[in-house]
Amino acid sequence: MEHVQVAAYVSGRHLLVRIRVEGGTIRLEVSDPSPVLPAPACALADDEGRRGLVIVDALATRWGVRHRPVGKTVWAVIGAEAQ
Repeated sequence: MEHVQVAAYVSGRHLLVRIRVEGGTIRLEVSDPSPVLPAPACALADDEGRRGLVIVDALATRWGVRHRPVGKTVWAVIGAEAQ
């Protein structure tokens, strides 16, 4: 099992990204301090963003949002998750 954790500052927001690889499964988590829940959006052809959850939904076996005392964590599992 491998773990990677990265703190980042992107577009004025602090993010914490965690990646865990175990067997054929990848679990991604992105945490930020915003209480605003993400929602899939329709991006126009020339938009530089607004595609994140559409891509996650297409690639992930399952994904969701976990509330935290400050903010939220969006997580996704790619591949066959061990039960």
